[in-house]
Amino acid sequence: MKKIFLFSAVAASMAFVSCDNIPEEDRYIEVEVNKSEKVVLLEDYTGMQCVNCPDAAAIIDNIHHTFGDNFIAVGLHPTSGPYQKPMPGKDGVMVNLSSDDADAYYKKYSVKAFPTAMIDRSTFDGSKLLDNKDKWAAYVNQQMTASTPVNLSMESTYDATTRTVTLATDIEFSEAVGETLYLQLWVIENGIIGPQVTAKGVNWEYEHNHVLRSAINGTWGESLGASFTKDQKLETITTTYTLNEAWNADNCEIVGFVYRASDDVILQAHLVDVVANVVDKRPEKVVLLEDYTGMQCVNCPDAAAIIDNIHHTFEDNFIAVGLHPTSGPYQKPMPNKDGVLVDLSSADADAYYKKYSVKAFPTAMIDRSEFDGVKLLDNKDKWSSYVFNKVQETTSVNISMTSSYDAATRTVTLATDVAFFEAVAEELYLQLWVIENGIIGPQVTAKGVNWEYEHNHVLRSAINGTWGQSLGASFNANQRLETITTTYTLNEAWKAGNCEIVGFVYRASDDVILQAHLVDIIVSEENDPSAE
Repeated sequence: MKKIFLFSAVAASMAFVSCDNIPEEDRYIEVEVNKSEKVVLLEDYTGMQCVNCPDAAAIIDNIHHTFGDNFIAVGLHPTSGPYQKPMPGKDGVMVNLSSDDADAYYKKYSVKAFPTAMIDRSTFDGSKLLDNKDKWAAYVNQQMTASTPVNLSMESTYDATTRTVTLATDIEFSEAVGETLYLQLWVIENGIIGPQVTAKGVNWEYEHNHVLRSAINGTWGESLGASFTKDQKLETITTTYTLNEAWNADNCEIVGFVYRASDDVILQAHLVDVVANVVDKRPEKVVLLEDYTGMQCVNCPDAAAIIDNIHHTFEDNFIAVGLHPTSGPYQKPMPNKDGVLVDLSSADADAYYKKYSVKAFPTAMIDRSEFDGVKLLDNKDKWSSYVFNKVQETTSVNISMTSSYDAATRTVTLATDVAFFEAVAEELYLQLWVIENGIIGPQVTAKGVNWEYEHNHVLRSAINGTWGQSLGASFNANQRLETITTTYTLNEAWKAGNCEIVGFVYRASDDVILQAHLVDIIVSEENDPSAE
């Protein structure tokens, strides 16, 4: 489902009535733990024959658009619920979205009305069961501000041959907890096309999303223990699970959450795709902004602030790279406060600066596309709207990268996968860049020189040549290229822990960027010699 990006949070709601009338001690590891943002879980009791449930689904979709990755929804279709009898699809094949696990929760919590939500299984206005869907957005917003003592993260790997998911779950505590906690793992499925009763009759091609398929580690999960200390990290919990043959693995996700045994309140939740880094799934568009900038450019810090705001809006769908051309008018090396020369320029940035005949600073190029008839965009007030337009586009190409780093040799090994969803009959290039964040150095501003300015996403070098490498000139729909392996040795002056790799595919004919991707060079501080 394509994301809709909002420049302000809008809680959309409509007034409807309900269909009804109403041995753990060995897991301790000492670490320093940071507090995580709260992720809120909404359990939606729903059914295919529930005429008002599609309206609830629309409200949930709006809540997700508002809160993004801080919100997870799961649709529970109880087997014995009044609105969840299997229904034949348009082709006569029976569709059954119910599960025994959903039925167990339905019975335990004595759900009466459909649709009804539980939000973190917390109490709002005196009740855990929330059948007034007009209030769900406000409740989620309220819950989002709550702090949590638990950090939860998961990683999955998937074996397509055996349909086996291997899940690694890590749990940390930023505060002491003196009561029994449980870990629950669910598999959910999206994009299920089937019948749904609506106010206008049966919609035979309704898309059912985030449907609970099964509890992976038992209906009630597994105990984590009864006492946890501040900064405690549990040993990684490894879980394997075989997906049902009827489920589409690419559309499945794992929901994990930690809850209190005493009252079932959920302290933290997390969601991860079953099939991670799926290069064969059509992705959302990721937009690349190239920012021509310089340390002596007095207006460039304002542009950097605008770029930061754009990133906050579009998050993983947006990548920015700062280009400091060697021969640019504002990029002469400057001494920092200690008298050490700081040089952010690169020969690669200079080559792009010259090719595109950049005149003004700051100037952006956004996917190297034209807006209002030009590629060079020196009106920074319009950058956000241009990015918004590009994010809405679909792309015929997907690019996915994974990296590994050898701290002893400072060598990065990059595996790049490129796949096509439509035929492309023109030459395409793959470009790989290394960028660095968190560089503290001088910057001329309207108030004078800021000696401790933080320069981010600075282009350090093109890994595979200034213009990248040709991928070919003709590609078929559903074609996947062989993995491209690239090695690169980082400059000793760059802090590996602050470096990232930017990869993008562009057309040779007009340099327009079709898709981009960003990956960290993953380094722990203790293994990063440049961190000293």
